[in-house]
Amino acid sequence: MVDENKTLKVTCEQQEEKIRQLEKSHQGRINSLEQQTRKNNIIITGVPLLKDERIEAVIKDCIRAIGINLTEDDTDACHRLPPKKSDQPPAIIVKLVRRGLKHQIIRKWEKKKPILSQIGVTSRNRMYVSEHLSPRNADLFYKARCIQKEREIKYLRTTDGKILARTQDGEHVIKIRSEEDLRTLEN
Repeated sequence: MVDENKTLKVTCEQQEEKIRQLEKSHQGRINSLEQQTRKNNIIITGVPLLKDERIEAVIKDCIRAIGINLTEDDTDACHRLPPKKSDQPPAIIVKLVRRGLKHQIIRKWEKKKPILSQIGVTSRNRMYVSEHLSPRNADLFYKARCIQKEREIKYLRTTDGKILARTQDGEHVIKIRSEEDLRTLEN
């Protein structure tokens, strides 16, 4: 009876480990699929709600501020997201039809750093653009930015939904896909 209990206990522990490994694998696959559905999306933040706004026109004005003329054929869908904080304007999500256009917008945005007055809003505040990350990747990127504030991390960015970090010039790039990868950043 004692041997049988020991055997059952070992079997149970092995099954629990298998379940943990499967859950981890499935979470990674689900995250990958969620990120894939966002591959052509950008999020624009810092743009206040405008009276009688037509979101398509607002987006065209924002993109024109960096020197790109967006046409109707360049976007698949766009809308405001529910606000995260009551004191901040809701972000704008834009689904573009080409990934190359997304990369071009992000690169030019980083160089030009557009401000609200460029779209007719009386303000010197900046507008920001970022990739639309899956919930899991957004959480990992947030945690990586928190670590960056505490430690010397030279580069931290996202590219095609991947979170990339480099602690110093010339160091290897660290791909952040899990909490374990975040721990390597902390050390």
